[in-house]
Amino acid sequence: MAFIPHSQIYLLNVPLTIDNKNQLDFENITTQTNYFKTRIQYTFTDFTYQRKDNIIRIPIECDLLYNCNYVMYQNQNFTNKWFYAFILKIEYVNNNTSAIYIKTDVFQTWQFDITYYRSFVVREHVEDDTIGLHTINEGLPTGDYIKNYNLLDLTNDLSGSSLEVFDKNYYVAFFMSDNLLIANPSDQDNFLGGNINISYVYAPTKIEDVQKFADYIVKTNKKNAIIGIVPLIKKYVNTILHTLPPDVASETGFNNYYTIYDDNSKQTVYLNPSFNDIDNYIPKNNKCFCYPYYFCNVQSTGGNNLNLQFELMDNNYTFQIIYNATVSPSISVMPSIYATNKTTPQINNPQYIISFSNFDPVPFTYDTFINWYAQNKNSVDYSFLKKSLNIATTGASGFVQGPKKALKNVISSTDDILTDILSLEDRRNAPNELQGNIQGNILSYIGKSGIIINCMSCKKEIIEIIDNFFTIYGYKVDIVKIPQFKSRYNYNYIETKNINISVNAPQEDVEELKQIFNSGMTIWHNPSIYCDYSVNNEIKN
Repeated sequence: MAFIPHSQIYLLNVPLTIDNKNQLDFENITTQTNYFKTRIQYTFTDFTYQRKDNIIRIPIECDLLYNCNYVMYQNQNFTNKWFYAFILKIEYVNNNTSAIYIKTDVFQTWQFDITYYRSFVVREHVEDDTIGLHTINEGLPTGDYIKNYNLLDLTNDLSGSSLEVFDKNYYVAFFMSDNLLIANPSDQDNFLGGNINISYVYAPTKIEDVQKFADYIVKTNKKNAIIGIVPLIKKYVNTILHTLPPDVASETGFNNYYTIYDDNSKQTVYLNPSFNDIDNYIPKNNKCFCYPYYFCNVQSTGGNNLNLQFELMDNNYTFQIIYNATVSPSISVMPSIYATNKTTPQINNPQYIISFSNFDPVPFTYDTFINWYAQNKNSVDYSFLKKSLNIATTGASGFVQGPKKALKNVISSTDDILTDILSLEDRRNAPNELQGNIQGNILSYIGKSGIIINCMSCKKEIIEIIDNFFTIYGYKVDIVKIPQFKSRYNYNYIETKNINISVNAPQEDVEELKQIFNSGMTIWHNPSIYCDYSVNNEIKN
């Protein structure tokens, strides 16, 4: 039986290229066919059977065909299916004939015949771009990080940049082993800094009373009861104000003082990170707001440094400030919930704590004579009394033996007293001594001492490069699923590893299809914006 030649061959000009890095998909076969027909340059309707991946001899001189790069053909005697193919080369045969070498475009030819199964998807444009949902490391260069903005700054609370600022921020706390000014044990905080406390903690109400307070301690022979004198941050402790009796106030030179409690030593703060822009650049892809491109840095000027991921915090980005109000004070911050199961979270994970403890003890001077006299007052007074009585006794007994003997005894005893008096004067003239450290802290002096939490990020140049990479190639997902490439309005990138598909097509075409997906391909949904990455590519609702 003879067949009437009835194969249709159209020569087209299309944007597709043989590397298959970019392809077009269509809602149905009709839409596909209609689009390619709009790209026709030459039409032939009376050809004999056209073989796949073969040569087509066209009755047109080859120089007239260089605007053609694609073929669609249909062997109507056998099937109504359209086959699509790339033109590999155009060869001159004679003045009236050109040989066109073609290779099947396997995606356009079989796209409606493919069944997709669960496969390992390496990269894709995701269906849900919630911040923190996609965090797999991309291995992209991040460059030098910059401070994007400040989230929490404790240096203002810890500043000692001037006498006025120091007095505003700190109590000068005297930790004593003995009750000093009051006889009321209930004014002793028995649990201080997370431990049992057996010390008394006092503080003058004003900075100018610190030396007066120290003088009174020395005068009352309690200097050795001083465990330490340290600055305690006012914001993180509580106090009770006490008023001295008038006679004691007159003696000390001040009227009031505090006893200190650390009941306010734990405070909750809520960070307020912004997910609008990065270094004045607005990313299109929310993975840019995840580590290592955008993160939280907790830094102590004492040298500790810790990077934390916003996506591993609770939704309120809650931190705890913990103040250790002891003779060796420290202040710490840590995320309330971090890197834990959010359904049953672990609260206060100590693994992520940052502390600052560079609080220098407060120095004071003391009168060495007053301190010595306070320690030896009874023995000194007794010695003077004894020697005074001895003058009277030896003088009286001397008169019995004779006036000369009496005078000699009195002079001898008087010399002893004068020697003691001169010794006391020598002690009184000795210089005051200093107790404590006078070196100071330069960071505290310039108001930069403590703990700072900053939002860190890549700089604009780098984040724009990363964002554009995500715009073109989606995210690394490394997930087993049925491949999807219709989640975005304009285009989807899909890259798989050993994709699983089935299709009623020659095995060589099936293998090529697999290779296309495994190598990565962008599928464009609208031919009018083909390869235009400037278009909005939002997620379909």
